[in-house]
Amino acid sequence: HKLSLLFLLYFYTEGMRQVKSSNVTSAAYNNKSKVLKVQFHGSGKPGRNYTYQGVPLSTYRAITTQKSPGKAVWKRLRRAGVLGTRLG
Repeated sequence: HKLSLLFLLYFYTEGMRQVKSSNVTSAAYNNKSKVLKVQFHGSGKPGRNYTYQGVPLSTYRAITTQKSPGKAVWKRLRRAGVLGTRLG
């Protein structure tokens, strides 16, 4: 799915919420469109950004509030079969 320029602008202007994780750097959520953006750590370079469509607010909250955001991403997105779209 191609994301609109306006949608991408929303994420860049609203900013990302930083999390403490060895895997995940930050996350942003658009409650109206139910789209989650996650930035992962990179090895010596900026990490990759992915968007996930149709994500409930509870998933965003789990990623940004749980002790292990990486485990929340694994359990609520990857193991649940939610496919991400790589940006950039």
